[in-house]
Amino acid sequence: MANKVLFTSNKGGVGVTTVCINLAYCFAEEGLKTLIVDGDEKSSCTLTVAGCANLQVFNFDDLKNGACRAKQLLIEHPTKPNLYFLSTQNCFDQNLIERAVLEVEGLFDFIFLDKCCEKICDRAVVILEPFAPSIKSANDKICELDGNKIKDIGVIINRVNGGHVYDGEIMPPQEIAYLLRRDLCAVIPEDLLLPLGKIKLKTLKSFKCAALSLLKKSNKIYPVVKGYYGVYGYFKRKLRRAL
Repeated sequence: MANKVLFTSNKGGVGVTTVCINLAYCFAEEGLKTLIVDGDEKSSCTLTVAGCANLQVFNFDDLKNGACRAKQLLIEHPTKPNLYFLSTQNCFDQNLIERAVLEVEGLFDFIFLDKCCEKICDRAVVILEPFAPSIKSANDKICELDGNKIKDIGVIINRVNGGHVYDGEIMPPQEIAYLLRRDLCAVIPEDLLLPLGKIKLKTLKSFKCAALSLLKKSNKIYPVVKGYYGVYGYFKRKLRRAL
């Protein structure tokens, strides 16, 4: 059976979907058959971000009416082997979504649940940014998941600017995880190219570190502050402050 991982947050805009998709890319490249279940019932933005928006043939209405089986809802990524999607657009019946996931889980090694199906997940990862409102929201979400008896809960801190950490303007990711009393699964650096559909090399490396951490093959955390040390780092910090 698949290992079902919930990616979630109480606060919008922290990058849950972006983190979920890029981690799924890394898992698929490792040869692990991975399914992303898009919990956005209104817009199904996961398919749009992944470039699969026009590939859906059947939807949950068809499943409900008996016109298809759950595995016929699956959308295979056209260029990335081992990566599949399940869109919940216009389906507000969580029980139906959960039944569909349980029906297809035998086909996959991992299922990434993007803000949905909390009841059937094996573990959870809370996504947050290194700022006070997001940290407070993450703590509330962790308490909520604890109440639902999910014990394996980690955190991924997204959009961390190493210069801000170096200058003491934001807390180091390790301290944030310590305050939340949860394991730090990964740190993802700030990357303004991601909304444009591109990715910096350092961001790609951080996602690969995150994938290995979630697979429990490594406990390495991407060093976001490393580039701000030394002579090069000095000029980099000066330029950042000027801009």
